[in-house]
Amino acid sequence: MANFNKKDEIGFGLGFYKREKWQQLLETAVDRDVLEDTYDEWLAVFKEGVKNFKSSGLDVKMVVVEISELLDYCKKNKLKNTAETRAGFIAEKLRIEGGDPL
Repeated sequence: MANFNKKDEIGFGLGFYKREKWQQLLETAVDRDVLEDTYDEWLAVFKEGVKNFKSSGLDVKMVVVEISELLDYCKKNKLKNTAETRAGFIAEKLRIEGGDPL
C-alpha cells in the first residue's frame, strides 16, 4: 500500500471567501447573477453545503480564495471570472496546497 502525505489526500474542496473581499468578487464576476447578494447569505449557503457534504461522508476541505490570486489565475489562463473558472481555481489550489479540514 502506498504512503500518502497530507497533500496527496485531497478530498473535496469548497472555496471560502473572506467577508472583506466579497464585494470585489461580486464586482469582478461575470456571472454575478448566480452569486448571493450578501456575504451573510453566501455564508449560510456555504455552511449548509459543508453540513450536507459531511453528512454524505465526503472529506470536505476549505480552500480560502484570495480574489487577487483568482484574478491572476483568470488573466494567466485567459479566462473570465465564472463559477466554472472559480471551481477550477479552487481545485488547482487544493491540489497544490491542500486545504483545511472542515
